[in-house]
Amino acid sequence: MKSKKMRPLSNKVLKKSNRSHQKWWFGILLIVLFIGYLIWKNSLPEDDTTAVESLPATTEQPDAVPSTATSLDNVVNDDVLDDSQAIAAVTDTEAPDPENILKAPLPKTNSLAKEEIDRLEDERQRLAAQEKLAAEQIAMTKQLTELKAQEIALLEQQIAQLEADT
Repeated sequence: MKSKKMRPLSNKVLKKSNRSHQKWWFGILLIVLFIGYLIWKNSLPEDDTTAVESLPATTEQPDAVPSTATSLDNVVNDDVLDDSQAIAAVTDTEAPDPENILKAPLPKTNSLAKEEIDRLEDERQRLAAQEKLAAEQIAMTKQLTELKAQEIALLEQQIAQLEADT
């Protein structure tokens, strides 16, 4: 019998098995990250819904919705309202009570009074910055809503043209 020399596996075969192992690990990593995201996402709404639910609803919903475009607009508007209500909830909870400020005892020394004035000025600037940011966010969401409405109208026109052509 002839002794056959064993040839080493080619690099091509080794690279293929290496790549498949890398793909498997990458897939497992993606699955773990997705599960972690779902767990994290499910834990957040419990904290956020309490602030939004405590606010009274100020808008009335229409009873009948004639088309899907209108219902999509309502969904977008509801999201905008929820965002503005959430911002209002944050602003309301952080705003100091005016009566408490007026009834607060006066500081004993000038340095304490100056520190209190500086603290209140910093708080006023912070609240003004928050208000500006909230106004910018509301303007951006309104602009986005308008763009989405235009996009929906264009899509409806395209659908109507396609239906007319057939």
